[in-house]
Amino acid sequence: MSIELVLLSINFNYLITSVYIDDRIGQIITVFILTIAAAETSIGLAILICFYRLKGSIAISFAKFLKG
Repeated sequence: MSIELVLLSINFNYLITSVYIDDRIGQIITVFILTIAAAETSIGLAILICFYRLKGSIAISFAKFLKG
């Protein structure tokens, strides 16, 4: 969750800077960063789905088995 907040704050800074400078590069970089954030979220969701299929529940008490 904190990585997503950091990526969104970086996006906000790029957008504000690109509007201030009147340049499109910041907006293009923002699209790429949003793509990376979406990929990171989908990987986290895939891990939760696999964990649910293995254990049958997504209870926090079972999450300690993920530690390696």
